Amino acid sequence: MQSDRGHILAIISKYLRIFPDETDRLSDFIRYLKTTQHDIRSRKNMDGHLTGSALIVDITTGRLLLIHHRSLNRLLQPGGHVNPGESPMSAALREAIEEVGEHAYQLHSIDADPDIPVDFDAHLIPANPKKQEGEHYHFDFRYILKVRGSDWVRTQQAEVVDHQWIGIDELAMTNQISGLRLALHKLQRENGPQQASI
Repeated sequence: MQSDRGHILAIISKYLRIFPDETDRLSDFIRYLKTTQHDIRSRKNMDGHLTGSALIVDITTGRLLLIHHRSLNRLLQPGGHVNPGESPMSAALREAIEEVGEHAYQLHSIDADPDIPVDFDAHLIPANPKKQEGEHYHFDFRYILKVRGSDWVRTQQAEVVDHQWIGIDELAMTNQISGLRLALHKLQRENGPQQASI
């Protein structure tokens, strides 16, 4: 499945039908998608990169898995760039497997549609001269992956320094982390969420 503008706009449209109060917040991103002349899948595009990330929740404890990202030197959810031919959800799952290991992940589908994220966030990434990348945005599609237990994690040492399981109510350390708490609290507003195995 191609992560082209039409597909991404369709995901955003479905997302806003479920979370209409976020229409204003996403208006700049929608305008960007409709007007940019750049390849939205290219990491050479310094306007911004499409990313998919995984909010991995241990349903036995209600705790969220965060990794200490080596190059950014901060706690984040597993995630990374959407590759050509990949959906944001597929990227989130692939990055989870790469960064913290294989597991019996269970996707928390929103409205029974695996493409719809539980949250969308745009955040600024600092310049990285080693990668020859200037300052740019990550347009992040966030998906919830449910797991049972926490002793299975095998982090990817090249990109991940360490990991932590953190209670959702503890997620107030930074604006970025606080944003994850708000994303997870959306689950409490849903009626009878559907689940699909992956």
